[in-house]
Formats: sequence, C-alpha cells, structure tokens
Amino acid sequence: MVVKKMRRGGLAARLWRDRFAGTRRLLANLTVAEEAKRRGIATPAPVALCLRADGLGLYQAWLMIEEIARARDLLSVFKEGAPPPGVLEAAMGLVRRMHDAGLHHRDLNLGNLLVREEPPGTREAFVIDLDRAVLRPGPLDDGARLRALLRLERSYVKHVGAPGPLGDDAHSVWLALYTGDDADLASRLEAARRAS
Repeated sequence: MVVKKMRRGGLAARLWRDRFAGTRRLLANLTVAEEAKRRGIATPAPVALCLRADGLGLYQAWLMIEEIARARDLLSVFKEGAPPPGVLEAAMGLVRRMHDAGLHHRDLNLGNLLVREEPPGTREAFVIDLDRAVLRPGPLDDGARLRALLRLERSYVKHVGAPGPLGDDAHSVWLALYTGDDADLASRLEAARRAS
C-alpha cells in the first residue's frame, strides 16, 4: 500500500497547503476511483481515507491506495531517453479509454501515468491521482479530449524539453497514439486544435 498526504495545488496551496474545507472533495477520492475501476479504467484501488478535523470546518487527510508494483511514471521513462516500444502506446491507449469511459482527469501529466513492462513483452498503463477528477455519464466531448491532450503535451515540454525524444512534431505523435485508427476522431481533434 501507498499512503499519500492530501495537498492542494495551484494558488490555493499557498494559503491552504494541506487543509480542505469540508470532506466532499476528500471522500470523492474513494468514490471516483471505485467507479473508474468499475468502468474498466486501470487505476490503483483506494483502501482507506484518514480524516483529521483541524478546526473551523477544515480537514487534513491521508489516502491509502494499492501500490502498483514495479511501475514507473512516464516522466521517469522520458528522463531515460526514448521510451521502449509499446510504452507510449499503452499509456495513450489508457488515456483514450479513460475519455471514452467519461473520466475527466483535471491534472493529466506525465507523472500521473504509470507504465509497467511485465511480464516481458507486455505493457500495462495505469492512471493515478484522481483528486478532483470527474466522471461523466458518457464519453468526453472533443473539446475536453483536446484540452487533456494539450495539457499532457505541456507537461512533456516542461519536463522533457522540446523537441525531445518525440521529435519536432510531438503533437502529431500524441494525437496518433491517442486516436489509433479512428481517422474521424483524429480529424475532429486536429480541426479543434487549429480553431483554438
């Protein structure tokens, strides 16, 4: 098991750090992960959530989740150079399945996608850190898909650099791996990107 101290990100982190108003967002870390797994999305199973009241309606929390043994995040993989064959395909296939299943991950980045290469010759991908993730009743619309892909690309440029192992046209690589043989989706996402 892995225990994670729940912390806020962004601008709120400066003021609130590890404190949350109420328990709704904290409890969602359990319910969203369970529903995501039920929908076939590979993510660690939540085990427990420990809450501590901190006065004035504020709470601190620790989330215990299943450990994905021998898995590495994509950031670590890229730090070693070009990913081994099949690794990016597995990760982007998972992102596509997430979106098809209605999971909107609000912080999709290289650190939140894990890959495991075992048994030899197979590749598994997992998504982690579902804090603030939202499950929609149906697949995500094209705009939400594009925003998620662009966020992932920004994470790549920020942490790996451009052009990096994916070359000068990294966007086309991410898009091709995400859409696979769905030419209609690829065309719609490319059109949405040009229009944005």
